[in-house]
Amino acid sequence: MSSTIDQANQVIKCKDCGVEFVFTKSEQEYFSERNFTNPTRCKPCRKKVRENKEKYAGVYDAFKNKQNIYRGSVNTRYGRAGKLSQNNF
Repeated sequence: MSSTIDQANQVIKCKDCGVEFVFTKSEQEYFSERNFTNPTRCKPCRKKVRENKEKYAGVYDAFKNKQNIYRGSVNTRYGRAGKLSQNNF
């Protein structure tokens, strides 16, 4: 078993809100077994970060798809070599 099992509960200060939270022995074991780094945020702040990632993931995908549409229209107009195609006139 891991050496972190013998550790006591740790008190950590959240880097977002500044609240001190307890990183319990069982949480330490869980993080250690999965090779996670120790948390730097309390549970409510970690939840907010996850929610924001999910919320803005669709915005990034839409932006990326919009760029691909523009890139595709330029490629069809100019052809593969980047020159104007005679079919466009």
